[in-house]
Amino acid sequence: MQKKSDDRVILTPTLPPRSPCLGTTSRGPHLLSTTAMGGGARYPVRKDVWSPAGGWWSQPKTWRRNSAILFGGILLVTYGAATVSWDREQRYVLPTRWVPSMLFSRQFKEDEKAKAVAEKFSH
Repeated sequence: MQKKSDDRVILTPTLPPRSPCLGTTSRGPHLLSTTAMGGGARYPVRKDVWSPAGGWWSQPKTWRRNSAILFGGILLVTYGAATVSWDREQRYVLPTRWVPSMLFSRQFKEDEKAKAVAEKFSH
C-alpha cells in the first residue's frame, strides 16, 4: 500500500502468502490441516468490488434479510403468474372427475355448466 500526496491510498495487487502444506513436528512430518483448508489469511483488496456471488469474502451480515426479500419476491412473481393463468384457463371439454384447478379457475366460478360440474365433485 502506498500513500499519495493527496491522501489517496493505492492498493497494489498482491498474492496471498504461500504456506507449506507439510509440516514437521517432534513426531515427524504431517499434513497441516489449517493451512491446507484455510487458504491463508485475508489480504488487502479493493473495497468497492461487487459481484453476484458476493465479492471477495462473501458472508454478509444481512444474509437472512436478503434471503427473505428474495423469497418474498419469488412468491410475488409466482402468485402473479398463477393468477393470470387462473383467469385465462379455459376448458372446452369439461372434466369427468375432480381437477385441482376447479378451485381457482374463473370458468368454474362464472360458467353455469362448469359450476354444476364443480359442485358435483365438491363432495
